[in-house]
Amino acid sequence: MIQFSNVDGKRLFEIPDGGCIKVTYPGGRESVMECSYEDSCHAVIGGLMYHTCEFALSMERAKATFEAAV
Repeated sequence: MIQFSNVDGKRLFEIPDGGCIKVTYPGGRESVMECSYEDSCHAVIGGLMYHTCEFALSMERAKATFEAAV
């Protein structure tokens, strides 16, 4: 499972390896990104490797929200 948290480290949700998240950017544009598990702290999200805290920080800087895609 890939765990997602906010910038404060609070766990938000988890998805299975190969699952997707939905990112919503200011203005309403949405993007669905496939995710793959690397280790307990890293995942490939939308083709880029992230530390889970780094991803949350990049989303905060972009003023974007993210959630498990259904």
